[in-house]
Amino acid sequence: MIIKGLEKCSICFERIKNPLNAYKPNFNIGLVCERCNQVFSPAQRDIITHAFNVARGIFEVTEDNGIVIKDVLYDVQSKLKLQNEETFSVQLLFQKILLRAQIYRLKLNNFFLTNCQYSKKVLKHPNCVICHKPIIRNMHKGDPKPNKENICDYCKLIFSEGEILTMTLLFKNYGGFFNEMDSRKLSLKRILENLLNNMNKEKTLSRMIELNEIALHQALIFGYRPKKFIEELKKF
Repeated sequence: MIIKGLEKCSICFERIKNPLNAYKPNFNIGLVCERCNQVFSPAQRDIITHAFNVARGIFEVTEDNGIVIKDVLYDVQSKLKLQNEETFSVQLLFQKILLRAQIYRLKLNNFFLTNCQYSKKVLKHPNCVICHKPIIRNMHKGDPKPNKENICDYCKLIFSEGEILTMTLLFKNYGGFFNEMDSRKLSLKRILENLLNNMNKEKTLSRMIELNEIALHQALIFGYRPKKFIEELKKF
């Protein structure tokens, strides 16, 4: 999906003269200019654009540091071009971004810090990965097979195994927790309408699947259960 008016390279931030000649990353919003298209391989372009898009959301955004974040990302991609690394991962790229951000004294935002608190080495009592409430009594592990994270007794009682598995995976991939936001601010109908509008603009199955995951994750954040999401989606 290309947003009108944002025809700048997602990697070097230079204006793209001819969007028709630009590269569109597989799973990210934005375009990549011809020069970056020549320097980086398709796999590298996808990694960089994904990491850069996420990085824009992990720092506190103020009037003073909004431009600085862009400078940090520009410095990182410039070093990648000079070093000519053949292979690198999203994790390695985040390390480079965080290291460079320390020089500018950028602060991580509270939402990002909250989602980093799942580590049992930091928390005396782990938080439930579904509702994010501390598990103090009768602590035991749920069994969503992909990661075996902690699930509180209440969530195990009200959600099915399938719902727990789905939510655990989505919160692990996208962050947040169930009912984090007030449902009065965004209706499920609006979420589904946005989903269908976006899917109608896409032609690739992989992107449609990703959009569906993002919409379901958004619904969870606003307190709508997976079961309710599917039931309402069938009505459209």
